[in-house]
Amino acid sequence: MAGVTSTRSRRYPAPVPRLAPIALALLLVLDAGLALAGDSSEILQETARTYRAGRRLVQMWWLPVDYWVASAREQNKTPAEIDEIRQVFRSYTLIGALDVDLRPDGSHDALSTAEIVRRMEVEINGKRQQVLRQVDERLQKLAPDLSYVLQSSLVNLGGGLHILPLPNVMEDGRVVLRAGQAGKMLLRYRAVPDVAPIEFWWHAPLSSIAGAKRCKSGEKAEASWQYCPWDGSKIE
Repeated sequence: MAGVTSTRSRRYPAPVPRLAPIALALLLVLDAGLALAGDSSEILQETARTYRAGRRLVQMWWLPVDYWVASAREQNKTPAEIDEIRQVFRSYTLIGALDVDLRPDGSHDALSTAEIVRRMEVEINGKRQQVLRQVDERLQKLAPDLSYVLQSSLVNLGGGLHILPLPNVMEDGRVVLRAGQAGKMLLRYRAVPDVAPIEFWWHAPLSSIAGAKRCKSGEKAEASWQYCPWDGSKIE
């Protein structure tokens, strides 16, 4: 799988070759967001971040352990398999990354893992984190199968998807970022050289994991909001 490297693999895979032509309908789907059923798709909808500029399409997803567990359940994995997935994936903060150039003739090219990593900086809870070059071999084996929903939603662009692993466990064993607890991640991405980078933010807890909150007025609020944007009251 592009972007995840086992202890037996080389550091980065070769650049992704040119992919098959893309239809205009695919762009409309991407603009509208993922419209799939299931818990994993709800997480993808909430964590998707998109940048469009001319022919350029950049998409980033935060893929917390909850996404991988939900995906495993939807694929009818056994309880033992789900426990292993939870244990393996909790050690990593995983980002799905896609950067493609959509050409006038309908074809498109995707950036390689190494080039995407070179253009990005990630901070988790204010601390800089680096994309890992070596990971647990079980992650290398499990992630391609479990990312099927995300890859299939991208249709012909799925071949340009890269799963980028960052560390998510401190030396004392504590998890750095959880989808169900307060935390934040900032990804700066330099889509165009010599131009200020794009900033993609994720704030936890995610509503798709922790459930939405309610303002005193009854208006729906995101799980990570501390104050209601509608009436300014503190959300308990």
